[in-house]
Formats: sequence, structure tokens, C-alpha cells
Amino acid sequence: MLPKMELESKNNNENVISIRGLANVLREVNVSALLDKWGPTHAVQVYDPNTDMYAVLIIDNILQGPACGWIDICPDITPLDVFYRARDATWSSSLFNVPLGGAAAGIKGDPSKVDTKKIIRSFAQRIAALTPKQYIAAPGPTIGKEEMAVFAETVGDRQAATGKPEDMDGIPYELGGMGLGIAVATETVLGMIGHQTDVSTDFSGLKIGVMGTGLIGSSVIKYMARRGGSIVSISDEDCTVHNVDGINIGQIFTDATTLGRSAHLKKCTNVKKLGPDQILSIDCDVLICTSNTACVTEDNFQSLKARCFVSGMNRSVTPLAEQLLHNKGVLVLPNILTLGGAIINSHVEYERGSAAGAFSLIETRMKEVTSHVVQQSLETGVSIRRVAQEMAQEGVLQTMEALE
Repeated sequence: MLPKMELESKNNNENVISIRGLANVLREVNVSALLDKWGPTHAVQVYDPNTDMYAVLIIDNILQGPACGWIDICPDITPLDVFYRARDATWSSSLFNVPLGGAAAGIKGDPSKVDTKKIIRSFAQRIAALTPKQYIAAPGPTIGKEEMAVFAETVGDRQAATGKPEDMDGIPYELGGMGLGIAVATETVLGMIGHQTDVSTDFSGLKIGVMGTGLIGSSVIKYMARRGGSIVSISDEDCTVHNVDGINIGQIFTDATTLGRSAHLKKCTNVKKLGPDQILSIDCDVLICTSNTACVTEDNFQSLKARCFVSGMNRSVTPLAEQLLHNKGVLVLPNILTLGGAIINSHVEYERGSAAGAFSLIETRMKEVTSHVVQQSLETGVSIRRVAQEMAQEGVLQTMEALE
């Protein structure tokens, strides 16, 4: 949770962080430990006393282009959380050879209780000077196209945000670009090495669990089901719904509006209901985490029954838990690989491309890059995450050398 920052007035009532507030931040995280040759370029904290809006923006790297990264609204956020998300965005952009840098923003608050548009407007006002030359906003797990429209309108530049409504020449994440990327990456990996973990290489009948029912989770569920997968379990913050024979997706997501937000699983009928964390112990082939918190940690990894775990969000598995799962024989798909769909979606929109063009490119690039990463992993015996990260770092290094 961010420490409360005291403010003082300066330059026509412009809010600046006081020395006392900065000291609180430094006690919370060793800022100097975040600095390395990759970044971050900017680490910004802002506060609006009128809306009680606290936010952290990390612009990690802009060598390959303006830094793009999603905004998330959640009760607990720290500079370190946002930094890791921004760094992962840097790696994803480089891995998929997208001319964008990496960034991330976190706003403290409960998205179910605050006026998200009002909060986003306040945030946009305070970081407007950085957009769009250095920072481009993108939707996060808790916000969508409407908030992105507010961001762009507040800044006064449509290029300042991606994931906007279609009537603003946007390609909203509600259309499912990010979910498509996760599905294609999963399908590609299983087709190449699924047999090594006793997972079917054919999606038909594949038993799948999904953690998260918001903007990203819902699109993943749709694509996996369309490819023939059987969704046997879904969880949100309230509960897990389970049906060993497959869940009726139409019953869970009753309309397009619900699909874009939380589906409120506790209201569902004709399904078995369990605690939210019990989804880990449900037997399935693949478990996909689209929650913005760590789904698997070193404390609960033993409960995981899935043969393949897909990190569909930033840091949905802790580094130690990922290694422990690897030792256990569980196939883990890292987020810097699965987030390619979101990165490509934002890139195509920023370049004023079409939704059809974005989806076509996502399908093609996700297959190409995932296949290349997995092949290198098979040939070298190095984990998929390490191969993907080394490839990403090489791309950034080449850019750095070209600029010298």
C-alpha cells in the first residue's frame, strides 16, 4: 500500500511531493536498487487531494519507442510492483520486435467502489506532460475502453492512449486481442512440448481452468472454448465455479457488458462453488491466471494440480514458485511471452491500424515468436522464461548499440 504523501503548494498550486513524503517512499522500497542499464527512465508518483488519487507511473525504457503499458487500479500497490510490470512490458515489446518501450501505472483504490473515470481523468491531468512522446497508456485488468477514452480526451491527444473505443479509431481490449495472444501462445507451446507433461496437444477436450473473469480473463475463456477446450473451472475474488464436464460459458457470461467486466461468479447456478483459492487444487490440463495478483507462490504451489500453468498477467507466479513448479515437472508459460497480444494490439492501434490487422498480426507473431522461443528452449535445455528474456535483452542491447 502506498504511504500517504504530504503535499505542498508550488508554482501556481502545482502539487509536488514533500521531502517527508519522499522519505516514506524511500523507506518502503530501495529506489536505487531499481536502477540498471535498462532503466527506468522515469519514476513518478502523483497525488490529487480532490479525488484522493495516489498513483505510481514507471516509464522503464524508451530506446525502442515511447513506453506503452497498462494502468491498473487496485487497493494495494507499491513502486516495486509497478516497476516489475513496466520491466516485463519492456521485455515483451523487445521480444515481439514492437517499436515501443515498457511502462506501467498503478493507482491505489478499489475499482468496484471508486469512480474509475474520475480517477483516470485526475491521473491523466498530472502526467499529461509525458504523453504521448514518452508514455502511452493502455487498459489494465480493472479498466477498459471507456477509461481510455477519458484518458485521451483529458490529455487532448488520441495517440496518448490505446485500447480506446472504436469510434475513436481505437482497438479496445474488449475485442479480445490480449486473450487471443494468450490462447495462441498456449496452443503453440502445447503443440510442441505438451506431450512431455502428459497434456493433450489437441485442444479438443483439453480441460482448462481460468483465474479471473474481468476484461482479460473473459476473452481468454471465449477463445479457449472456441478452440475446443473444455472450461472446467473459473475463479474470481469471491469463489470458484467448477463442473468436471465443462461449464456452460453462455450461462456465466450473459451479455457483452458482463463480458467486459467481472462476471460475479457467486451469482451463478447449476455449478459447484468452492473458495476462490481452491481452483489450484482442481485437476485440469491447463490453468491460466489473468488476475493481477500472484496466483501461485512458494506457499501454495504444492496445491497446483494443473500440468501446465500459464502466466497471463504480470508476475502471476513468483520467481521461486516458478522454479519449484519447473522442478515438479509443471510446464510454465511466462508472462513476457503471453503478453505479446496486448503489446501488438497497442502497437497496431498506435500506428492507426485496424482491428482486423491487429488480430491477424497477433495470430502470426504469437505463433512465430513462441515457436522460436520454445525451440531454443528444447535445444539448449534452458527454461522458456530465461530464453525469452535473453532474446528480449539482446534486442534492447542492439538498439542501445545502434544509438551509441
